[in-house]
Amino acid sequence: MIQIAMRIGGSNPYAAQAQQIAAAQTPAAQDSERQVAVLKKALDSHQAASEKLLQMLEPKGKVIDIRA
Repeated sequence: MIQIAMRIGGSNPYAAQAQQIAAAQTPAAQDSERQVAVLKKALDSHQAASEKLLQMLEPKGKVIDIRA
C-alpha cells in the first residue's frame, strides 16, 4: 500500500500570492484587463459569425449549370 503524505489545512501559498498580485494591480492595469476581456469576447463572436458564413457559403458553386 502506497501512502502519500498530505498537508491538510494551513494557508495555500499560491492563493496568498494571487491575492497579493491582485491587490497590487493599479486601476490602469485593471482597466487594461477589462479591455482585453472585451476584445477577446468580440473576437470570439466574430470568429463564430465567420464560421457560420463559411458554412452557409460552402455548398454554393459546387453544382455548375452549363445549359445553353
